[in-house]
Amino acid sequence: MDARQGQANAASSRWPPTPDHHLLEDFGTRRVVFGIRLKDGQDISVTSLFAFAQVSLIQAARRLHDMNAHVGVIAIRR
Repeated sequence: MDARQGQANAASSRWPPTPDHHLLEDFGTRRVVFGIRLKDGQDISVTSLFAFAQVSLIQAARRLHDMNAHVGVIAIRR
């Protein structure tokens, strides 16, 4: 793949999609729940998640929020 092909691929996969993108019409329910299981049944908090997990979670939540999705986080217990 040359640089032009890479740029074309990047341009065609821009996120979030534009308001008239077909995905937004066909997406169905706009509720996403992240289930997280921590060691020893810990509660989910800022201190219980690793830094990279915090960053990944907030980035995903922001992108989903931009798509008008409701985002939730629950603890998975044994």
